[in-house]
Amino acid sequence: MRDERRGNYSKFLYFIVVLTTLIYIIWRLFFSIPFELGILSCIFGILLFLSEALGAVETIQQCYGMGEELLPELPPIKDEEYPEVDVFIATYNEPCDLLFKTINGCLYMSYPDKSKVHIYVLDDGNRDEVKKLALDMGVHYITRDEHNDAKAGNLNNAFSQTKSPLIATFDADMIPLSNFLIEIVPYFFLSKYKKTDNHWEEISQEDMKIGFIQAPQAFYNPDLFQYNLFSEGNVPNEQDYFYRDIQLARNKTNSAIYGGSNTVISRQALEDIGGFYTGVITEDFATGISIQAEGYTCYAIRDVLAVGLSPTDLKSLIKQRERWARGCIQTLKKVRVLTKKGLTKGQKISYISSLLYWYTPLRRFMYILSPILFALFNIQVVKCSLLELLLWWAPQYIVYQYATRVFSNNIRTNRLSNIYDTILFPSLLPAVLLETFGISKKEFVVTKKERISSGKLYHIRRSFIHLLLFVLSVLSLSVCVKEVFIGNANAYIIVLFWVIVNMYSLLMTIFFMMGRQYYRNSERLFIKKPISIEGIQHPCYTKDLSDTGLSFTCQFPCYIEPDKVIDFELLGVKFEGRVKHVSYNSNQWIYGVEIVNISNSMKQKYYHIIYDREPTLPSIISKEYSFFDEISYNIIRRASKERRFNRKLPRLELDKELTSTDNKVVVCKNFNYEYILILGNNLKQYYEFNLNQDITLKCQKEKNNDGQGLYKIMNYEVLVRNSIFIGIIEQWAKEYEDVIKQRNIIKTEELEFDERLYLGR
Repeated sequence: MRDERRGNYSKFLYFIVVLTTLIYIIWRLFFSIPFELGILSCIFGILLFLSEALGAVETIQQCYGMGEELLPELPPIKDEEYPEVDVFIATYNEPCDLLFKTINGCLYMSYPDKSKVHIYVLDDGNRDEVKKLALDMGVHYITRDEHNDAKAGNLNNAFSQTKSPLIATFDADMIPLSNFLIEIVPYFFLSKYKKTDNHWEEISQEDMKIGFIQAPQAFYNPDLFQYNLFSEGNVPNEQDYFYRDIQLARNKTNSAIYGGSNTVISRQALEDIGGFYTGVITEDFATGISIQAEGYTCYAIRDVLAVGLSPTDLKSLIKQRERWARGCIQTLKKVRVLTKKGLTKGQKISYISSLLYWYTPLRRFMYILSPILFALFNIQVVKCSLLELLLWWAPQYIVYQYATRVFSNNIRTNRLSNIYDTILFPSLLPAVLLETFGISKKEFVVTKKERISSGKLYHIRRSFIHLLLFVLSVLSLSVCVKEVFIGNANAYIIVLFWVIVNMYSLLMTIFFMMGRQYYRNSERLFIKKPISIEGIQHPCYTKDLSDTGLSFTCQFPCYIEPDKVIDFELLGVKFEGRVKHVSYNSNQWIYGVEIVNISNSMKQKYYHIIYDREPTLPSIISKEYSFFDEISYNIIRRASKERRFNRKLPRLELDKELTSTDNKVVVCKNFNYEYILILGNNLKQYYEFNLNQDITLKCQKEKNNDGQGLYKIMNYEVLVRNSIFIGIIEQWAKEYEDVIKQRNIIKTEELEFDERLYLGR
């Protein structure tokens, strides 16, 4: 009943979106284009209207089906029914470290009979090191002498040499979870099983042919939008909106897009279309359309079943999006989607909507330029009064803002979309226009997966248009404020609001283009698991894990000799590491560990622990996250000085009086097992403090400065192994917690996303 009510509400909300959008577009067309105000006003007015009209078409189609559950249940099939599966890992120039994780994930995929799963590394780079990696990990290696048709040719080469009825395709950086095949393969039996009255029946449905099942492309690292805007703790990955909402809505018209990775495809479907589509730079997109045109049903699913690495530099991100934009336009022109036999009207409309999306850069440019034209150059692009705007535009704007958040399950807001579109439009606009007029780019450019830097000069070049538009918007703002104050409120107050909205997106874009330094070579995932550590008896739990290190927490400030290589064991994984820093936060001690030695077999298990899970980054927008937070986070974090944490021992702040053996009373400021800081005047060179009848601290002064002396504890090596001394430290640790609260020495906040706290530098 609840699902039915939700479905009815979604339909009602969609109706309101369509109604308000159409009313607004009709008003714009017949009443607001300034035909009589001169040639420039007419030209720019028409361009703005066309931009809004295209946006309206995309909005109506995009929202169609969103908010509804459009995926059949997974049929329960018998273990012996699971067919053989070929797993294709396509690679060209990706590093072996990256491939190792993907192959490892494939090896850990669950299946009733794992002998039916055949893993192939498709190396289009003919690299000896990749061949050795494949052989060492016990998987098949396929290459070719001629490298025609880029990735599609690579896949077709493997397709011709294999025979399993199902094929799983993965990019080199996409790591499948262990349940990937178990959660997807049964969908291909929907032609055999049907659910009626909550009961599954075995029945033949010859008209139900499953072509492919597409799982989301999710990422374990913050994407560049999250990272550069300091929003990785509050906002989902930018691609989540497409893969976990728009894709599912496309199930309603059987037009889910094949994304090239995290997919299982029917071999029969590929044979029916002659293999993976060639001749375009987005072979996956074209292949999916061709399969659907052959009458196959294809589904996108919501559950994350594989995780990958998002581009970490601006140049790679822009090249990726340019390829997607060109590929979509190129594919739909070559496939001739409007006249292609086998596609339904719904599918054609859906794919045209995909095409319209890539003209967002043109629309975004017009939205930003239009108020500038009016304020600075007196070129009016919209003819309306404030009352008309409130009557026709405001309802559509408010409804769409609300619907975007509801339909996306709080993954996306219109504000975020505007920021993303503003960031990308100057880079994508030339590619979109060139491809539209037939100036194509044929070569396939692989998105780089290594952690690299695009360079400051590249960022400056790419942000020039943004900076120029921001300056012009500031000038426009001043003009609007002036005109409003002198009495021209009716005309200029509309433009004033428009300019402010655009300035906000441009400001966030400038923040994005400023970049943000990476302090880690490998990403960490927040995972809490018990961990055993050599010499430590107290319970310890991991806080986060990465390829090269980890951090663990303990309620007790354990002594671990700095830089000493010690043994660790995590869920049966044994390795050697050393503590590189210690900090205190939220009533627990946090130890950062560098992994220095781990065998390949243990590394495979360790990587399985890390990556066999959904990303630990946000899946929805934080309720408390607003436009004010977006700006303040960027200003505060960019203005704050870099903090370096290099303590390798737990330091207790005490302010505790100690009496020496010669009855001198001093104040102990802090203590870290090996050193003690003592306050006082005329401090002696050497002290002994009897903590009780069995424990004596022997302290030798090393430094003296302004009424305080730093003393080396000469017998610490004996003390750290003494249970009585450990009991004293436990009492001191409790006192330390009180000192922290009283003095507010550190902020009581989770520093979950402070990259500088952790290893991997």
